[in-house]
Amino acid sequence: MKGKLTIIASVLLCAGLVSAQSSGSLFHQPQESDFKLGEVYAFPNPAKSTSKTTLHIEAGVADEVEIRIYDASGGIVHQTRLLENPRRIQGLYAYEYAWSLSGVGSGIYFFVVAAKKAGRPDLISTGKCAVIK
Repeated sequence: MKGKLTIIASVLLCAGLVSAQSSGSLFHQPQESDFKLGEVYAFPNPAKSTSKTTLHIEAGVADEVEIRIYDASGGIVHQTRLLENPRRIQGLYAYEYAWSLSGVGSGIYFFVVAAKKAGRPDLISTGKCAVIK
């Protein structure tokens, strides 16, 4: 299978559909060293008259990503766990989670993201987002 992928990458390179730099990473498999914290943010922020806001989490390849969202008084309004593999977004492994804003009022919300991998310390990040309805 790897030979076929190499041939496909070579064809794409010759056709000019990928660069030599990107063809080497075209079939990059997640590595143990890819577990590190990068950017974590919400978009759109503030969320205006939308039905969702998306949390973008660059944490490499984790076993699990836990998301907790709190209101300004510290009450938890939403929580979830992401168990699927991350996507490659601009060369980085990242998770994106669309938080539905139905039933959520205008205000400032705080999120805590914890990426977990067996045998490694948790990667924790916090942030805030605004909802305007």
